[in-house]
Amino acid sequence: IADQFIEYYRDTFDLVVAELIVSNGKIAGQADNLSKRKESDIYNLSLLDWKTDREIKFDNPYDNLTEPYSNMPDTNYSKYQLQLNTYKKLFENKYQDHKINEMFINWIYEENDEFKLIEIPEIEIKHL
Repeated sequence: IADQFIEYYRDTFDLVVAELIVSNGKIAGQADNLSKRKESDIYNLSLLDWKTDREIKFDNPYDNLTEPYSNMPDTNYSKYQLQLNTYKKLFENKYQDHKINEMFINWIYEENDEFKLIEIPEIEIKHL
């Protein structure tokens, strides 16, 4: 599975930085990968984060997250949306000339036949 992703990645992206640390002095995080698409310039970037969960849950009909995100289901996918969007906001606040245009989780689980690149939509981050 990892070899499949590496081949796809090399054909699609150029690495900008691995293990990107972002911070605003109050909150910090570390994204696995900041890249640019081969056809893009350095000012338009892609954020990728690796996940190895057994399952990525998108829906939870019973519980939602707490305020200010109570409109989102309490799932690992929702938490990944918040995580990557937080990284995006922290990065763009620091490097205002650069824009993260797309975010993905690269789901690699040993029982899957292939990697799954799941796009993360941009959402408003209310806690920064």
